[in-house]
Amino acid sequence: MRVTFATEPAQPGVPNEDFVAATEDAVIVIDGVGTTGIESGCIHDAPWYVGQLGRTLLNHLSTRPGHGLDVLLADAIRDVAASHADTCDTTHPGTPSATVVILRQHLENLDYLVLADSTLVLDQGDEPLVICDNRHDDVAQHLWAEMASLPVGTTEHAQARARFMVQMQKHRNSPGGFWVAAADPTVAKEAIRGSVPASTVKAAALLSDGASRFVDVFEEANWPQTLALLAADGPSELLRQTRAIEAADPHGERWHRGKVSDDATVAYCTDFTR
Repeated sequence: MRVTFATEPAQPGVPNEDFVAATEDAVIVIDGVGTTGIESGCIHDAPWYVGQLGRTLLNHLSTRPGHGLDVLLADAIRDVAASHADTCDTTHPGTPSATVVILRQHLENLDYLVLADSTLVLDQGDEPLVICDNRHDDVAQHLWAEMASLPVGTTEHAQARARFMVQMQKHRNSPGGFWVAAADPTVAKEAIRGSVPASTVKAAALLSDGASRFVDVFEEANWPQTLALLAADGPSELLRQTRAIEAADPHGERWHRGKVSDDATVAYCTDFTR
């Protein structure tokens, strides 16, 4: 598997809450849920959590190639939770959390796992297979209105976003809500999982929602066009174009969104031949 990737924080000079890494046979993208200004019960922030989860998951992927992706993710979540259970309240509804996308080549197949609203796109010809767990959006719809009505970047918008995040915590990792990696390893069973023959996939893209907004928020291109852009110019160009769109709408007047810019990550994978 050949992997190229690009990642950058929402703003220069601030920590990146995304994580991307690859082995010879696997790639992961993790997008942390920010805790700034929100009670979390934890002394650690989102970048710490995604770094710990990413490195732990990468180790499990490297050393246990025959295990199911949900099993490996569950074990990684459990390991990270245990590492700070003595200093933090990992049962707090605001404990640091993250979305997870995994793609692994195993034998003749590509196995995948998607937990929460990051996106996996498999180029299988004319119509790519797009996998995203949208339960977060289903819950958010009726809570979004107040924040969306205010200009992005204002104090009022920031306050409304904090209230939105607190309300969303009530639906996190609970039946009828949405599921993210946090401290409970059983959420791995809630992830979207599957497998496709590697021979049917020309390329794959893993995107945090700060990068997928190029398609699903800004509608600058469809997924076949975005895959063509990645093939021709690479992940960095996709991020450059996304930032240009954001800069042209700094107050969210054309495209309502929670943040002017978000941490953005793209991993682009090709060459699945053995």
